[in-house]
Amino acid sequence: KYWNSSKKLAAWKLTLITLCGVAIGATGAGVNYFVDLLCAWKLNIVYNLMAVKNIAGAFFAYQFVSLFFGLLSASCCIWQPAAAGSGIPEIIALLNGMNFNECFSVRVLLAKFVAMILSVSA
Repeated sequence: KYWNSSKKLAAWKLTLITLCGVAIGATGAGVNYFVDLLCAWKLNIVYNLMAVKNIAGAFFAYQFVSLFFGLLSASCCIWQPAAAGSGIPEIIALLNGMNFNECFSVRVLLAKFVAMILSVSA
């Protein structure tokens, strides 16, 4: 038996584990797609400026867009302060019996998702 449980319960546990893995994989693929999209957009701006021999403009455009992405990423953490950390201490506290309702919400997940995309793209 799987952890001393019935076959139906064991199948349910394995289904939930599989769904968690698929959700994590889809999240990683989404982050990778949006990071590639934003980096391509940023580099397209730089290449267009370099094509017209505006080297200084390309340099400052690259710096400005990177700074803009970084500031947007920081504003996500200002909007949801619980999204600022890695989340590992919150998970450890949850497993030890503490209850943090504000750390495990959809808004915090969205803020972490968007901030991660923006900070990697910067």
